[in-house]
Amino acid sequence: MSIDTPAFPKAAAEESSVTEVLDRVLEGHRPRYLFYCLLLYPNPVRLPMIADQVTVWERARSDTSLSFDRHRLRVYNALYHDYLPALREVELVTYQQTGDSAALGSAATGHTERLRERLARELPGLLEAEADAIEASRRDY
Repeated sequence: MSIDTPAFPKAAAEESSVTEVLDRVLEGHRPRYLFYCLLLYPNPVRLPMIADQVTVWERARSDTSLSFDRHRLRVYNALYHDYLPALREVELVTYQQTGDSAALGSAATGHTERLRERLARELPGLLEAEADAIEASRRDY
């Protein structure tokens, strides 16, 4: 399975409501996982930490021929260059360059319950990905 590519940056900003923008953003697993990290950890969250977590979750659903570090670098670069600018533009996420950290933006505030419900539905699969990553790291040592 291929890695998500951002399909929403300019189109999302042109949508008429935050709900429509969020619907479009959540179609892709990578931006959805970004939001899950922002819900699960105290904000702001350092982007390298988000990239680590997204990589763990993503590797369960993608080609694992890349090493963890190479995959993580691709995730970090996509978050930094593709997703964060678009999400900042519509105020769903804030980003601080000095701390290389992100937080939920003002436009996301009214939608956190919806995001939590979506996370709850996906949580069993995400936890399974965590268990697989732990098992893989044990085999590597």
